[in-house]
This record gives sequence, structure tokens and C-alpha cells, in this order.
Amino acid sequence: MFGTFLSLPTKSPLYGFYENLKSIVEKDSRTISVGDNLIRTNPFWLRDHIHEMKGYIYWEPDVQSFLNLILENQTQKGFFYEILAQDDFDHFDYVGDDNKKLISDTGYGLIRLEVEADIEYLVVEGAYRAWQATGDTEWICKNVDHCEKALKYITSDPKRWDSKYQLVKRPRTIDTWDFIDRSDSGTNRRILPEDPMGIMHGDNSGTYNAMILLSKMYSICGNNTKTTEWHENAEQFRQRANKLLWNGKYYIHHFNLDSTNYGIDERKQISLSNAYDINRRLSDHKMAVSIIDEYIKLKQSTKDEYFAEWFSLYPPYKKFFVYSAGEYINGGIASFVAGELAHASFEHGREYYAVDILKRISEKMQKDGTLYFLYDKNGNNLGGGPSGWGAASLIYALIEGLAGVKDNGCGFEKVELSPRWVAANENEAHIRTMYGASGKFLEYDFQWNKEDKKIILHLYSEPKEIEWNILLPEKCNLKRVSINKNSTDFSIETIEDSHYVTFTQTSPIDTEIILDYEQV
Repeated sequence: MFGTFLSLPTKSPLYGFYENLKSIVEKDSRTISVGDNLIRTNPFWLRDHIHEMKGYIYWEPDVQSFLNLILENQTQKGFFYEILAQDDFDHFDYVGDDNKKLISDTGYGLIRLEVEADIEYLVVEGAYRAWQATGDTEWICKNVDHCEKALKYITSDPKRWDSKYQLVKRPRTIDTWDFIDRSDSGTNRRILPEDPMGIMHGDNSGTYNAMILLSKMYSICGNNTKTTEWHENAEQFRQRANKLLWNGKYYIHHFNLDSTNYGIDERKQISLSNAYDINRRLSDHKMAVSIIDEYIKLKQSTKDEYFAEWFSLYPPYKKFFVYSAGEYINGGIASFVAGELAHASFEHGREYYAVDILKRISEKMQKDGTLYFLYDKNGNNLGGGPSGWGAASLIYALIEGLAGVKDNGCGFEKVELSPRWVAANENEAHIRTMYGASGKFLEYDFQWNKEDKKIILHLYSEPKEIEWNILLPEKCNLKRVSINKNSTDFSIETIEDSHYVTFTQTSPIDTEIILDYEQV
């Protein structure tokens, strides 16, 4: 079998789940002829394209062409455009001349919706993922200066940067969305002098993550001074963000930079970027668990009214722009929140909640025949965006979370492998994750023999380094770990109530790992 695949028994609640998710992301793929260049996008907004990268990176051969277009057209100030569209697209009228650009003799142009503050960090994230998939070090080193220029823009320009708190600001949108509570916001995405402003946690977790990735890029390119500089910048930034934006349980929706009253305490609104904040490592482990547990509480407290707890915003505004409570991003239930939350839960000792999310989404997809971007409280389709965004986040949770394949370098050369199949009560699984751009892959199978109290793993690829973190069954004592029938040293790591056996291999070949345990 070629390419990325996930094989589970037909009786598994997650049987066929990956394939169904993949088909949804694939439907968003577009190839656009722009002059002499073919540009492949998912679909044609950069934000969607980068978020969906968490899925299509495992099969698409072209992960660079859209990024190349965006990077090559970086503005003198340092900001990036976000939309590639035909030159009669109505969004060209939503912005001023300094936020749009026509591409000569092509019939296409580029647009930046001025209210957006997430584009620069998303480009950095996308560039790093493209390097992981391609292993193209020359390409990343050619573009690292573009990435740095973008982060310097977002952390200095008065339009984007709050000099008092030293954090990224934006007009008062709902979380990371692209409209504000203004009567003409449907067709005017400019920032006006009178627009209320706030500091939104998701912009800052994204910027923090981009700083860390930029530091890694400079390390890849051999610039130790810049590596250290950006890592230190990131840690200082993280401290400022957590001090200002954490309410003791989760990140507040907006920190107000004005006196606008929206009729609700925004410090007590939990918004969609909280799940992203965990996966971007803005929160420490204790904070991450607190956020996850808030969603677990929401599941229980809202179950009589809402089919799921993956809110875009809760509680919502009574009305924001034209959207009443529960409509669109003002309280709709988001498939992409489900995916990000599941991924976070796998990594922070809430594996069984993560599995619960995946199983509920899989069951919902089977019932509906597809996945939707947003749902109303009864589980009906609210539309509003590409379903591939949500599907890609769920692939991310499946591959990095449940299957536990995390690439800590490029081309699966340095891997953190954390199989968590026991949390899903799966007796067997076989997975290959392969980058479509390079053909590099990692493959293993998993068997759980409950009668003999053994977990057996076979690794069929040969990374340079692999850090094993294997989730153990509940209430067990590990007696022995063997690699190719030879006992090996190990340690036990406890994350909340979960226990992992950990050990490291260098240049493993034809590896068989057996865990022998006893029930207590």
C-alpha cells in the first residue's frame, strides 16, 4: 500500500475515518493558472490553505507554490497578502489600495483584509511545515528573511502592535475572524480610526509559535545568533501574553484597549483559539489541562441544549454585526475546534476525552455523510467556511495524537512516536504517514494482546532518532521492555493519570518492541 494510510479493524468506531477526512480536504484543492505559474491552493485563502496543511501535507506533492506566490509578493512594510482571486472578486473593494495588488497580465490579484492580524504567523507556520515535508533546506534558508521581516512587522507596526503591553492587537473581531461589529463590516474590512481595538490571545499564541519556528529555521540555516535571539524573544513574549490574557481557567476572549461595552463580560468568554493556544505551546501543561477541563465541563453543562461543546465562542454575544447568538462564528459549534481540542487532549493526559471527541465526530460524519465547518446547537449545517479546515484538524489529531507520529525534524528523520491506541481500546492498528512532497515516511503496526498482557509494535522505517512514548493500559505494572528480543532500559512518565513508557533509539532497523505488563 502506497502513501499515507491508517488501517483499523472493520469493527472499530474509527474505521474509515481517516479516508473520509482525507476526501473532504481533497475537495478543497484548486490548481490555478496565474500567468506562467500553476498555483495549488486549499482553497484560495491563505488562512484556509495553512490550516488545511495539517491534512494535505500527507499526500499532496505541491506544498510550496502558493507559499512562493505569497512570499515573493511580500510588501515593503513586511506584511503578506492572504487571498488569491480573479481581479473582479468583490473583496478587492473591501480594502484600500495599500492592501491589494494586481498581478500583471494574469487576470488575478492579491488581497489583504486589513482587519486580519494572523497572516504573518500563518505564513511562518506554513513555511516550516513545507520544509518538513520537502526537506528543502535551500528553500527555507532563501525565505527565512521574509519570515523574519513579517514577524518584525507584526511586532512593531502601530497598526498591529500595542506598545504598552508589547503584544499583537487587532480590531474587535470575534476571535480570529475578519469582521467587526460595525454596520458596513460586510463590505468594509479596513481599520478605521474609531474602530475599537483589543488584544486577542490567538494572535499572540500564533505569533509566539512563529517566533519559535523562526528560531528553528535559523538553526537549520546555521545562524546561531538569530536562533538564540528569536528563542529569547519568544519566551519574553510568552510571559507577557500569559500574564495579561489568562483568567485563571482559560484565555480571555479580548483584552480591551478601549471602553466599548458589548453587553457581556469578555473575560469569561471561551473562544476558539484556546484550543490552538495549547497546540502552539503558549500555555504550559497546567494551563492546557485547565482549558481542556473547561470544555469537559461545558460538555456536561450544555448537553441538554447543544449536541456538542466545541463552541467557536461561549457564551456568545447577544448580537455581533448581523449574527445573533449561535449564528456563524458567534457561537456556532466548530469541527476545527474539535480537532484542535482532541490533539491537545492527547498530549496533556486527557486521552480518553480526545478519543471521545474523535468517535463522536466520526459517528456524526457517518450519519450526515460528510463533515461541516460549523454546526448549530442541534447539529445542523451552519456553513460559513471550508469543511477541509475541520477535516485537516481532525487528521492532525488522528496522526499526531492517536497514532502519535510527530516529526521533530524533516522527512521523519527525528521522530517522537507516542502510540495511544489503548486509549481507544484498539487491539490492532497499522499506520504509514508519508509526505507527498518527498515520499519520506514512517510506518508501524500495533498489537495489544490483552490475554497475554503484551503490547507489540513493529517499526518498518528507519529514522535517525526515535523517542518512544507508549501509552500503557490503566492499572498495570510494566515488567519488561524488549527491542528485538533484548531487554532495554526504560522510564515511566506520568501525565495527569496517564502513564507512558519512554526510551530512545538511534538509527533503529527492523525494530520489534514488546511490552510485558501485569494488571494490578
